Amino acid sequence: MLRIYHYYLRVLSESKRWWRMAAWLLLFGILAGFVGGVLGWTVFDLLIDESIDSLEDLAQELQASSIPERIAMLWQNNLLVAAGMLFFGFTLGYIPSLLLIVNGLVIGAVFYLAVAQGQTILFFVTVLPHAWLEIPALILAGGFGVKLGWLWLMPESKGKRKQVLNDTVLECLAIFGLVAVLLLLAAGIEGGVVMELVS
Repeated sequence: MLRIYHYYLRVLSESKRWWRMAAWLLLFGILAGFVGGVLGWTVFDLLIDESIDSLEDLAQELQASSIPERIAMLWQNNLLVAAGMLFFGFTLGYIPSLLLIVNGLVIGAVFYLAVAQGQTILFFVTVLPHAWLEIPALILAGGFGVKLGWLWLMPESKGKRKQVLNDTVLECLAIFGLVAVLLLLAAGIEGGVVMELVS
């Protein structure tokens, strides 16, 4: 168990620039989503309408489900997004970057709506209990997805590109395990605690 802990510590430490970049992309998306709402951008309205419809459909489906079913649905939904961020890194990191920004836009847009409707406290009460696990999981998935697309092409990898790519793929598989656990815990909190309290 201690070896696993040290392995993750080393991998996360060596990959700081990648997950920090992912955090900045997510933050950019959140700010753009919020500012888009404040300024009333047309693109924002389209995003909001589509996101709200999608979230409402998911909420209705979750409300009609048992707690274990809710947790499974939330976990599956978030795990698919994280897997897309992580394993579509082969697109030179474009898909992970895009998914980070889009997820940020949705978070920012929903936060704007909560503020505009005077439901800021409700937003934080319903989002923070699980977001402190979910957001880092998405940042890790996105960061390692970008790393997967770029590290082996960097000048520092010259002469050992195949080995760097192989090592990065193995790191991504390990990070996917960590991300899956974080998302399962987040889904448990959201589906098992938050949704029960809100309903």
